[in-house]
Amino acid sequence: MPLSDAEVLELRQKLETQDYLNAAIVSVARDLLEGEKLLRELKRCSRCREYLPVDDFAFNKAEADGFNRYCRNCCREYKALKRPKKLKKI
Repeated sequence: MPLSDAEVLELRQKLETQDYLNAAIVSVARDLLEGEKLLRELKRCSRCREYLPVDDFAFNKAEADGFNRYCRNCCREYKALKRPKKLKKI
C-alpha cells in the first residue's frame, strides 16, 4: 500500500522536526558540559569575592584545591600594604 504525497510530506516534516529536536538536545547537552567545565575552572577569591579563573591564583599545597585563597591581585595589594609596616619596624 503506497503512501500518498500528503502522507509522505507529513512524515518528512515529522522526521525533520525530530532531527531538529535531537540536534537541539545535543547542543544543550554540550553547552551544559562546557558550562560545568567552566565552573570547575573558576575559583572565588576570599578577599575580593570575585569568581576568577584558577590561573589568577598562585599554587598552594596546603589548600584543599591546591590554590591560594586570594587571587594574585589581592595578594599583591596585601603585600604592598604590609611591606612598609615591616620596614618601619626594622
